[in-house]
Amino acid sequence: MAEGQGLNPYFEGRFDGESDELCALRLTLARERDEARAIANDRDAMVDHRDRALTAMYQCVDVITQERDEARAKVERLRKVLHRLACLGNGDQYGTSFGNDIARKVLAATEAKP
Repeated sequence: MAEGQGLNPYFEGRFDGESDELCALRLTLARERDEARAIANDRDAMVDHRDRALTAMYQCVDVITQERDEARAKVERLRKVLHRLACLGNGDQYGTSFGNDIARKVLAATEAKP
């Protein structure tokens, strides 16, 4: 046997002085250890997959949140311009011209809905 290597647990025969019962236990233990390792490897693979999926989902959420915030900022800028148009020619109060009325109607249509 090479130096640094232990006994082969898969050896089907018996080692010197090993009883049939001990041999059976050794082989059973080796198979069960392999099954446990396979289950642990499968579990680790599922956890890795879940982690990658969650990371991708969070990245999508971040992109969507940024796009939403940008869209809200654009709508707010649009609403400020519409308000100025609705008041054009009448100071801080809504005007009565046709253009003022159109701006007020569009401004009302862009109000946030609860």
